Parts: sequence; C-alpha cells; structure tokens
Amino acid sequence: MKNEIIYGEAVALNWEAPADGSTTVKVQLSPFGEFTLHDGGKRNGTVQHCSKAAFEALVANWKAMGSPDVLVDVDHASASGGSTEAAAWAKNLRVEDDGLCADFELTPRGRELVEGRTTLAPMPTPEDILAAWNVRKESREAMIRRGGMLHDLDCYVDNCPKIDESGDAVGRNGGIKGRLSDKIPELLPRYKTLMHYKAMVVRLRQATGTGDPQPTSALLDETPRHEAAAYSTCRRDRRLKR
Repeated sequence: MKNEIIYGEAVALNWEAPADGSTTVKVQLSPFGEFTLHDGGKRNGTVQHCSKAAFEALVANWKAMGSPDVLVDVDHASASGGSTEAAAWAKNLRVEDDGLCADFELTPRGRELVEGRTTLAPMPTPEDILAAWNVRKESREAMIRRGGMLHDLDCYVDNCPKIDESGDAVGRNGGIKGRLSDKIPELLPRYKTLMHYKAMVVRLRQATGTGDPQPTSALLDETPRHEAAAYSTCRRDRRLKR
C-alpha cells in the first residue's frame, strides 16, 4: 500500500511525556471548528471545516486503509521528501467530545524532544503576529506580548545549519527571518525592530527569573508582581518607539 502522509502546520501539543516511563500518550489532534489554511501553496486561504462529521469521515477512511500507523516526524520535512525521522507514531484515530484524537507512541527521540521542549505556548500564527504588531504601541504590556510572541516563535522555527551529503555546513535555515519572508512578507522590512522586541523580552525574563518552558505571557496573566521590572525594561530600551 502506498504510504500516506498527513501533514499540517506546526502545532504545540500541551502535554507531558508519561512520568511512569511509558511511551504512549493521548493527544488531541484538532478541536472542532473552522480554520483557515496558511501554507503559502495552492490551497492557501482554504477554510477547513473541522466538524464531527468531517472527522468521522477521516477516521472511516483511515480504517478503510487498514488503520496504518501515521508518522509524526521530527522536523515537518517528510511532506517535501526530506527527513522522516519519527518523533512518534499516531495510532487509534478517533472522534471524542473535544475533537479528533489519537494515541501517540513516542520514539526515544520523540520523548527526548517533549521532555526538553522550550515553551508551553503554541506556535504563533501569521495572524497572531500581525495583530500583535498592529497594537504594539498601545501599552507596555502590548510591547512585552509582542516580544514574547517572537520568543515563542523562535522555539518552533528552524535556524540550524544546513548540512550537505558530505557533512559540510552550506548555510543556515531561515529561522524567524525565513518565517517572515514566507508567511508575513510585509513585516520583513521591520525584522531588526522585531528582534529588538525579542531582545527586550529576553532581558525581562532574566530580570524576573523566568525560565523555559514558561512563556512570557504568563508573567502578564499571572499577577502584577513583575510590573516594575517590565516598566524598567521597556524604559531602558530606547530602540523601541512607543
């Protein structure tokens, strides 16, 4: 049977590796709702209707194929013919009250990645990033959320060196700059300014003792105890124009 690939945008799955050392964990693949596809390809802008009926049809098709294990790859490169190193294998696809679910059987590499993840926040969408940019001047909190979103984004994008078949470094993957170029080109000319926001948040996290995987937004949502540090950090960074 031909291998089938279920591919999508990077998604933050807010769950922990099992503490008892087991390798299987339940994961919600998608909630119910409507979602617009932003992949830069032919289907860019397509609205996906994730209804119960749609998920039930998907599960029925999967079962008709013989219920094969579904690859969850490490670097999202399998759809374009790249690496197919498995972080997990999705099994037992099913529809539950909260949406489409599956059991993930983690590989040793997958468990290592889950335990070592650097943020609990989801990957910011292009719409999230644009919205935060448009309100950045409204308050110091908005400035911090803007920088925190970029700090979160940096945990998902690939800025590692590119290695050719002989093992030589031939460049570097795009990272945040590449993400902007592909998904939000209108912000690419403001790349340096965006990095100033990110640097400001790094200093704030250091001043408040906030470590990974705690997202920066938690500082603002939790209590007002970090307001003085946030105010001071924003005032010191003269490169950010309110």
